Amino acid sequence: MSAAAAVTRVVRRCNDAAETQKLDLSSCILESFPDAVFHLLRNTVVLSCNLSNNNLKKVVGKLCQNFTQLTELNICDNQIDSLPDSIGLLTQLRTFAATQNKLVGLPTSFYSLEKLETLELGSNEITELDVERLCNMPALKKVVLLGNPLTQEVHQQLLSNANFELIVSDVVDNFSDVD
Repeated sequence: MSAAAAVTRVVRRCNDAAETQKLDLSSCILESFPDAVFHLLRNTVVLSCNLSNNNLKKVVGKLCQNFTQLTELNICDNQIDSLPDSIGLLTQLRTFAATQNKLVGLPTSFYSLEKLETLELGSNEITELDVERLCNMPALKKVVLLGNPLTQEVHQQLLSNANFELIVSDVVDNFSDVD
């Protein structure tokens, strides 16, 4: 897809979002979040944002600051290794999907998302989580952590304390040095 066609696609999808309140920028070959989107949607309350299947390296803090009414955020299938502290500004967020990225953990502000019901973090590089804070998120109903190299301690704490549906891989001990 040419650069001009990609820009046209983003503008068209912003125009759709102005009517539907659902911003779908999935599969737009994005390497960063276009600042022009904030201008195009400056008078729109965006409730859903789909940024999946792009080449994004990060979630810009400006997204969280400008789209504070988001109830759904999908950043699956990117190259994101961390989330901004401003993610905590998304106080209406109910669903967060970030599978198949390079996330290693969650910022402290994430645990303040009191309305979050579904958290999908499968196939990342997460080893550590604040299990106590995660388990105290009041609306949380489902957490997917399949395909993450969680430490045995975190894995056990999750299994013992989760008061939500937990989908997690078994811990695999590495015995490669044993004959």
